[in-house]
Amino acid sequence: MRTLLSAALSGAMMLSAASAATVNVSGVASNDTLALRAQPDAKSAKVGQLPPNATGVTVVAVDTKGIDWVKVQKGNQSGWVNARFLQYETTAPVKMTCTGTEPFWGMSVGYGFAVFEFDGKKTKLALDEPETPGARPNIWLSTVHGKPGQFLLATRPDREKCSDGMSDNVYPYTMLVRAGGVFMEGCCK
Repeated sequence: MRTLLSAALSGAMMLSAASAATVNVSGVASNDTLALRAQPDAKSAKVGQLPPNATGVTVVAVDTKGIDWVKVQKGNQSGWVNARFLQYETTAPVKMTCTGTEPFWGMSVGYGFAVFEFDGKKTKLALDEPETPGARPNIWLSTVHGKPGQFLLATRPDREKCSDGMSDNVYPYTMLVRAGGVFMEGCCK
């Protein structure tokens, strides 16, 4: 279980060294680098960089003001990065945006939590690190921390993309959600 220390003044939640997960850089062009920033903002000063294939990067803090930024450390470098360029060692993306229809719902997934919108209400859910069933790296399960029976299950379809059934949009991931007594399906990017 993660031990969390609040750093309210900075808008960050620090993770203890014993519980900090490692992630890998993903989605950065092979001729580019991932910029490390002084603050969780794309306009903040660049304080370092990670190669596009960096692995074993430690997450040391999350931005409590949103889901986009996490503070990472690799060797003697540390700084804030946009979570969309990270994936768990299970290959699950750190950040996803999901929607579903009939019933309509939405969810923004970040490092360690998700903001779930359903029936006009927003609920912040603490998530455990995603698991994958052995040789099936295209399936991830994240349980809602402390809530037995509530989960997010994301899959990357092998053959077809996810469709919301109401538009021509296609998404790379399918999401099954069980939260608040409701079981729903939707698509994520």
